Amino acid sequence: MLRKELDYNWPEVDRELRRALQLSRESPLVRVRYAISGLLPQGRVDEAMAEIKAVLQTDPLSLHVRWWLAVMAHLARRPDRTIEEGRHMIALDPTHFGGHWALGIGLADTGAGRDAISALEKAHELSGGMPFTLGFLAYVYGCAGNRDDTRRVLEHAKKLATTSYVPPSTFALGYIGLDDWDAAFEWMDRAIEARDPIIMPIKSFPFLDPVRDDARYHALLRKMNLE
Repeated sequence: MLRKELDYNWPEVDRELRRALQLSRESPLVRVRYAISGLLPQGRVDEAMAEIKAVLQTDPLSLHVRWWLAVMAHLARRPDRTIEEGRHMIALDPTHFGGHWALGIGLADTGAGRDAISALEKAHELSGGMPFTLGFLAYVYGCAGNRDDTRRVLEHAKKLATTSYVPPSTFALGYIGLDDWDAAFEWMDRAIEARDPIIMPIKSFPFLDPVRDDARYHALLRKMNLE
């Protein structure tokens, strides 16, 4: 199934996952993978959330599963739920970056830029400097009008990329925060070529709403066999 996902062969992904569900419908692993790989790329966010909620009923302390619920709440444009899940995760483990990330992205979606930055900075610190949190931090800086901070983060990411792998989505997020769509589309195209997993929910990311009618966006969907 994962190989088919990397090929953007969604009919085969669906076939493999449905077979896995037939064999083990209650398996948390199968249900989470079905939500992430089978439903999210197709933009079926509500169905994906339902699968994750079902898993949480059997394992309510799972930070991994709860983090995915926060991600899906963000994709569903439900910032209050994203914030709620972030705070829940922080209560469970304040040293895990995921709760602070969820809190930050939820706050950013409500326009609470300063608080969102504080949460994302904490997430990035706790993650040990992960490129994932770096990208969202750059994005939130830009959304809050701190364009110089976004540029600073992008420069840091470029230097980091000389010694370690930095996924293209890190740069795409920063340029989206700067409202530089030419650069953002270039880096999203690279993300698709690199099979960067952050690009998978491309049909649902709220920050792509301004470009849904852009021909370049539809070209990306076609490249992923999603249109």
